[in-house]
Amino acid sequence: MSQDRTLREIGPDASLLLVDDDEPFLRRLERAMEKRGFAVEAAGSVAAGKAIATARPPAYAVVDLRLEDGNGLDVVEALRAKRPDARIVVLTGYGAIARPSLPSRSARPTICPNLRTPMISPRRCWLNPKKCHPRPKTP
Repeated sequence: MSQDRTLREIGPDASLLLVDDDEPFLRRLERAMEKRGFAVEAAGSVAAGKAIATARPPAYAVVDLRLEDGNGLDVVEALRAKRPDARIVVLTGYGAIARPSLPSRSARPTICPNLRTPMISPRRCWLNPKKCHPRPKTP
């Protein structure tokens, strides 16, 4: 795939926030996404992720659910407050997310069942919305 085609598929704003406390994985994903045309900012903690999401809200985000300093959904909520149209993928090594840990309906990220950690391209989820599903309503 050519770089021009990749950028057209991403859209006019290629900003991407990556939040993960696994440093080797974070750097590998950062390099992979830069090669695919994203303008990447990486954060290794909830605090750093929230600071970036508030100061420079990106069009895309990949956020680990469980980080050493807190819950990745706090980053999702901060980003949704600043940029409701952001496309967000939440990564987790756990099989399910407990319902009480989900944010309000408007702040819920898109869940893509085709992604597993570790992985290389969340872009697959963003560019193939038929394969992604919004989080179901909580009771």
